This record gives sequence, C-alpha cells and structure tokens, in this order.
Amino acid sequence: AHGDRRIDPYFWLRQRANPEVIAYLDDENAYADSVMAGTRPLQERIYREITSRIKQSDTSAPSFFKGYWHYTRTVEGLNYEIHCRRRRSMDAPEEVELDGNALADGHEYFELGYVERSPDENMLAYAIDFSGKELHELRFRDLGTGEDVLGTPEEDDALVLQEDDERFELNVELTKSEKFVILSSTSQMTSECRYLRADKPHAEPVVIEPRRPGVEYSVDHQGDRFVILTNDGARNFRLVGAPFDTPGKDSWTEIVAERRGVRLNATDVHVNHVVLGQRSDGLQRLEVLDCRTGQLHVVEQPDQAYTAFAGSSPDYDTAVMRFFYTSLTAPWTALDYNMDTRERTVVKVQPVGGDYNRDDYVTDRVWATSHDGVKVPMSIVHRRGVPRDGSNPALLYGYGAYEMPSDPMFDAARLSLLDRGFVYAIAHVRGGGEMGREWYEDGKFLNKANTFRDFLACARELIAQGYTSPEHLAIRGRSAGGLLIGAVMNEAPELFACAVAQVPFVDALTTMLDSSLPLTVNEYEEWGDPNDVEFYEYMKTYSPYDNIRPANYPALLATGALNDPRVPYWEPAKWVAMLRTVAQAERPILLKTLMGSGHSGPSGRYESWREEAYITAFVLDQLEVLDSAAGQR
Repeated sequence: AHGDRRIDPYFWLRQRANPEVIAYLDDENAYADSVMAGTRPLQERIYREITSRIKQSDTSAPSFFKGYWHYTRTVEGLNYEIHCRRRRSMDAPEEVELDGNALADGHEYFELGYVERSPDENMLAYAIDFSGKELHELRFRDLGTGEDVLGTPEEDDALVLQEDDERFELNVELTKSEKFVILSSTSQMTSECRYLRADKPHAEPVVIEPRRPGVEYSVDHQGDRFVILTNDGARNFRLVGAPFDTPGKDSWTEIVAERRGVRLNATDVHVNHVVLGQRSDGLQRLEVLDCRTGQLHVVEQPDQAYTAFAGSSPDYDTAVMRFFYTSLTAPWTALDYNMDTRERTVVKVQPVGGDYNRDDYVTDRVWATSHDGVKVPMSIVHRRGVPRDGSNPALLYGYGAYEMPSDPMFDAARLSLLDRGFVYAIAHVRGGGEMGREWYEDGKFLNKANTFRDFLACARELIAQGYTSPEHLAIRGRSAGGLLIGAVMNEAPELFACAVAQVPFVDALTTMLDSSLPLTVNEYEEWGDPNDVEFYEYMKTYSPYDNIRPANYPALLATGALNDPRVPYWEPAKWVAMLRTVAQAERPILLKTLMGSGHSGPSGRYESWREEAYITAFVLDQLEVLDSAAGQR
C-alpha cells in the first residue's frame, strides 16, 4: 500500500482450510502444554481454589414483571444458566423458560445472546451461537408449551428497514413504556434513530434526527416526550426532550445540561424519574433525576473506588430501581433503590467461599504522570501488610480502546494471585472511557500512542512506589488490550518479566487494510483508515507485528480462537512466530489456540475457570512465585 513494500513471511497462516495450518496450531498447543507440564499440579490447585470460592448452584436476584418473578440459576456441574420464572410468588412452581445446558447438548461451543420476552409473556425470543463466529440463530419459543415455533413463511415477511452502510448496525427495541418501537442505526461515532408507535407496527418508521457524522444519540420515551441522550453540542453528552410530532434537533429542549468532567453514558427511564449512568473522577456512578421537580441526586456508595450501574428494572411505572454495585474488594451486590425516599434494600450479595474477608485486602488509587504531563489513574488491590520494598510480584492490566472503561470490579479468581502476595493493578489509560469523552479521543486515531505511554508510565510508577520491580512485574490485556501489550513489549521489553495477551489485535495494519474481513470497515472510526497514507504510516509505527526488534522480551502466553470473527486466530499465531524469529527472547513464548471457540473464549464456565487457572499458573511460574500452600511452584 502507498508504495510501501512489507514482507510477511507468515501470511500463509491465514489459510484456514490448509491442513498444514491446523497441524501448525495443534503443534503449538502441544508445545505450550509441554512447557506448562510442570505446572499441572499448580493449575489443578488454582482451579480448585477458584471453584471453592464460587457458589456453583446459585440463583440470581429475581425481578418482578407482568405477574412473574424472573431469575436465572446455575447448577453445580453444569456449564450454563437456566432461565426461569414463577407466577406471582417465589413460592409458586418453577417454570423453566430456557435451559442453556439442554441447548448446548451435543455442541462443542454454545453462547446464548439476547433473550427477550413478548409484552404478553407468552413468547420468548432468543439468539444462539454454536460456533463462536457470532452468527446467531434467532429462535422463538412458546412459553405455554415450551416448544420453539416457526413463524409465517419467509415470503410473507415485510421489510421494515434496511441499513446499507456496512459501518452501521441496526438495533430494535421497545421502550420501557411499551408505547414505541425504536430502530437505531449506529456506527462507532454516529447514530440515527427512527420510531414506530407500538400499536401501529406496520407504519413507516419516522426519523427522529437524520444522521450527521460524529453525532450520537439514543432515544427512550416518557409521558408526552421522547427522552434523548446526545453529544450534539456536548462532548460529554446532555439529556434533552423532544415532542413526538417534531422530534428533530430544532425541537429539542434541555433536561440535563452538559457538565464539565461528567460524562453521561446511559439512561433508564421510568414514569417520574430518569436514572443516569455517569462517569466522573474516573468512577461509574448513578444519578437520579426527579422529572416532577427537576432535582438531580447522586446515589451515594460506601467505597472510594467502585462501580455502580442500573440493572434490570423492567417496570416503567415504578419509583424503585434495581442497581448493581461492586469494587475490587466488594463482591457483586444487587440492590433495590427507592428514588423518592432514597432507601436501599440489599436483594443479593454474591457469595464468596474460602473464608473471604474483605478487610484482609487494601485498595489504593495511585496516579502516574505520562509523557505529556497527563495524570493517569490506577486502581490497585493487595493483601494488607504487603511491603513496599519492590519485592512483590505484580500484575498490571490494561485495555484502552472504544471508550470502554476497565472499572474496578470484584473477581473471585483474582484472589489466587492476591493470596500469594501479588499486587494487582488496573491502568486506566487513555483510549478507554474512564475519564470522559476527551480521555477516549486522546487515545485513538493519531493519538493512539498515548495509550501505550500511559501504560508504561503506570508500570514505572508501580516500580517507583515500591509495589514491585521489573523482574517481578507481569502484564495482561485482551483483544484491543492485547495490542497494548504487544506495543509496550516492543517499546520497553526490559520493564516486564511476563506478559499475557488474550486474542490480541497485534497485526493491526494488515487487518485494517483487508476490507473483506467482517469488522474492518466498521473499525475505521476507531483506528483510522490505512488507505489514507497518514493513518497508514501512523499505524505502522505501533502495530505490534510490524515493530518487533532484537531484544530480550518478557515471557509470553498468547491465546487465540480458531472461530474468532473479531481478532482472527492468525494474528496471535503470526505474532508468536515473528517474535521467535526476530526477538532474542530467553524466556518462553507460547501460543495457545482454542480450536472450537470464538472471541469470548471457552463457552462453558468450568472451561473458563480452567483457562484462568492455566494463565495464573503461567504467571506464577514465570515470576518464580513459590506456592505458599505447597512450598513449590
């Protein structure tokens, strides 16, 4: 491209139909397992630790709607959730709506996508994926008989709306009031919504505001108006109202103005209230707007660093909202919050086995100074009493893309690291959504290098403050976070002893030049279009596969998935091959490919826990952390 000649000796690994490619991946899996053979007892120990902390037969917090209590439950020994309901009382007989275990039977891979009930509670629509390729099959189930049903003949189907721009995807949803159907066309940076009155579904959809590049908005309904969350004239978003007959921008009236340092990112609309998901000071918070008085209040939380978001509150005509709360030390908690009285009721706390006591752990919030003077926050957790003498093993996690935050959340599996003396840190780097829209924009397109430099600044700050040292520091990232891991390994390999990159987007330039791949054109709005020479040359400076150099790289475990439609399996495969060829690594560089899965990893929960045990054992082994439980690695 652009007269620039790039030689790719491992391009042949893209030939998925070639038996030699499959054999190559099988051989790599066998090699990884042989290197890891000595850790098998440790893997088993960690797996048992993880399963002992998780209540394997459990029930979610139930929610009441349309005369039924709805909930999901899990059964020990089974991989998937069971969706259930009970009529009027939790003491009534259980009706199983959907059993993921029965659906998955006979399939190597299974993932349940959306599950939606019809307003009369008689039908269930659900989407399933049996390959990991995210090509979902949409099914409808008669909840009276429990049988899946076929609809009218395909030739009788009426086309409602077609989206021809491949950068956009089309979504359909019913407003909580059940008065309107909203059809949304959205790309990474632009949206266009239409509405239908729910009692006139065969009418022509009405455009609310025509698409304009860079303008995003989402629509809900309340009373005599639409409620719209938009970035039009407000980088960090504002809330506006619009009449049904003339819903376009010229008729918008402001409900909640844009505020400095406050990024509005979600709405949950009820008859008298709007719940706002907002991000300020790096934390995900909840605010409640009383639409009768115009009063706005924050839902206060007990921890300094936490994550809170609105959950399943399906009723429109209620003053009670369900929300979820967690932190690095607080297990997931479901609460009901009365938006008028501000009373809260704990509905369910995630049970944690193994004598977990959150007072045994300490959380810190530390700021690192990046290359350009910007302060980058880190969320840190470790056991109480951990010294600050540089001797601790540490794991630094990062993502930094798509305005997706890496929020502090509880993870029972992480305790296997913390209880072995680890410091665990999350680097809230630019490109993510932690600190508002500007934080995101400063880590994308031609600013992408800020993501990597922020992460390096965080690593150096951990070392400077005595949390760890380079020989004890591991790093981890996934997908776009894998690109981050690859980039910082190239830039400062001496800073880390070990790296884990799961389904890493490491051959970014090659992938973004291939418009035949399913997501490439859609991704131009995140990374830029390398058919433009400016973006081409910039991406070439950071794409991990293109920047490997002769150096002593950290130990690496890279994972891929054969059916991954987002990051093709060949990206980690080519990357590992090139690292072994070019880098002067003295430590193991391993590739582990899931041969029957997609981007989200193993489909069953038990296989996911086994994968986590494998990764944890790799990190412990490479950092030479003795297992205190057994006095061995």
